[in-house]
Amino acid sequence: MSDFFKKLLSIVFIPLISVITRLLFFARLRTIFVRFTKNRLSNRLLKIRQNSNNRPKIEEQRTMLSLAIVDTVDRLIGKGGLSPEVSQASIRLWARALLTPRGSNRAVKRFNQQHGCDPPWFLTISPGHACNLACQGCYASSGQTDSQLSWSSLDRIITEAKELWDIKLVVLSGGEPMLYRSEGKDVLDIVEKHSDLLFLMFTNGTLVSKQLTERLAELGNLTPAFSVEGMAERTDSRRGSGVFETVVNAMDLTGRRGVPFGISVTVTHDNCEEVIPKSS
Repeated sequence: MSDFFKKLLSIVFIPLISVITRLLFFARLRTIFVRFTKNRLSNRLLKIRQNSNNRPKIEEQRTMLSLAIVDTVDRLIGKGGLSPEVSQASIRLWARALLTPRGSNRAVKRFNQQHGCDPPWFLTISPGHACNLACQGCYASSGQTDSQLSWSSLDRIITEAKELWDIKLVVLSGGEPMLYRSEGKDVLDIVEKHSDLLFLMFTNGTLVSKQLTERLAELGNLTPAFSVEGMAERTDSRRGSGVFETVVNAMDLTGRRGVPFGISVTVTHDNCEEVIPKSS
């Protein structure tokens, strides 16, 4: 991305997103904005599909993702599930990630010239193997539980991924990411340093506290995904007695602070009927 484009983005685009975000908390204005945005995105999706031979598949996927995000934001704000602090960061970053053309980035052009395709849009990384649970069949227990990346190495990987690939999202896995400690810093310190990126963190949820959710709300650019196996019986049978209740409490704390979160489920023959709705 050229210096001129970066300057233009900071002068015009980001403040505009900030203003729009504030207006979304007024129900009538949000209804108008959501209807307008969804119509524009739907028309764009239709054009992409009509010209599917001339447009890369990623454009269709990004447009569909944009529609899903608009619906999610509308629902969360309407139900009071998204705080103004978090919405400012998350909407700004999602808008930048989905609307900023990657073709303008020099690193992306260089990668495409060398490899014949665009670089990855996101990076998945496990800072460490340590975990406070011992779930049956989990790959995290297959190696040394004390093995981890140094904070400096983790920071360097993410920095280079931004510079060389123009990534927009980092997915944090584990082990349990909340147990990560290196050079006096934790995983949220890396999220804070790279405030220009979106982060998704897979977590077992047992280490979530009110203090942690306050920090998540301040950061605004990390979304936790709580891992379960289904309901209480399935989850506790694999993760340990009482884990499901602990995770539900973590979800409650997170939601009360206006931080959006997701749920991660590995579908197996044991839980498929529980987690996948039957078609009527």
